[in-house]
Amino acid sequence: MPGARDYPGDHWLTVLANDPHFLVSDFEIKRSEGISTVDLLRDPLDAVEFRPRHFTVEQGNQVYRFTATLDYGTQKRVVEIQGKHTLGDFDAVLREAFRLGPLDHLSALTRITSRGQGKLPREQRYGVLNPFEPTAAMQLPLAGLGLEVGAHLEYLYDFGESLCHTLILESIAFAERGVQYPRVVR
Repeated sequence: MPGARDYPGDHWLTVLANDPHFLVSDFEIKRSEGISTVDLLRDPLDAVEFRPRHFTVEQGNQVYRFTATLDYGTQKRVVEIQGKHTLGDFDAVLREAFRLGPLDHLSALTRITSRGQGKLPREQRYGVLNPFEPTAAMQLPLAGLGLEVGAHLEYLYDFGESLCHTLILESIAFAERGVQYPRVVR
């Protein structure tokens, strides 16, 4: 701090106790969501719990059209997938669209929501997508995520190389007759 009077003087435990993001007791410090840092370290990567929203059969049959971009626009693809399909299906079509190894690496999907100027965006992680063994995230239906047109997702392929893809939901429409979904449009 620039001056001696600028120091707030509160002990770090007092600062944490007054912060609504944390729960402080005599034995532990937890995030306000009830997750302690020890829990975060102990739980497996796919332990993110997301409860899908209820959706109708009609919503499950709707087609979600995404524009997917890799690394600042160097590669752009358009994919379509129905709401009843799972994130495991979505992972498979994205791997096909960008010619990524179908059984090589883990991946993950995260929803990014802007919170206004100067604030960090909110991130809703859906969990790890593992081609080697099923995870809870792979079973989540797309329509259960509650996405609206304009929704911004991030698809991360290969946690070592960190190939980050930006996905924008361009439209939600009725399925075309005779078309197999999910598909790569271009």
